[in-house]
Amino acid sequence: MTGNQVIVTSPDELRVIIDAAVREAAVATRPVTWVRGKTLAAASGYSVKALDKKREDGTFTAGIHYKYDGTAIVYSVEAFNQWASSLPASRRTAQT
Repeated sequence: MTGNQVIVTSPDELRVIIDAAVREAAVATRPVTWVRGKTLAAASGYSVKALDKKREDGTFTAGIHYKYDGTAIVYSVEAFNQWASSLPASRRTAQT
């Protein structure tokens, strides 16, 4: 819509438009809970290979940090954030 356009609609048409907009906004604001490795890697700065290694070496626990969704390994954003929050603030604090 550009300029000062006026759109004439009935109250029923307006309800349909508003309901659709509300449903779309609700879907767009749902928190993402499980993501594929590529998505988590892009958001976190860890490579997909590093995430795979954390899975393989037991740093990440199946069912908590990751699971198989039938087509791919997916990672829990919440569990990843909890794990990352538990890390030392710096190398120096990790060594003391």
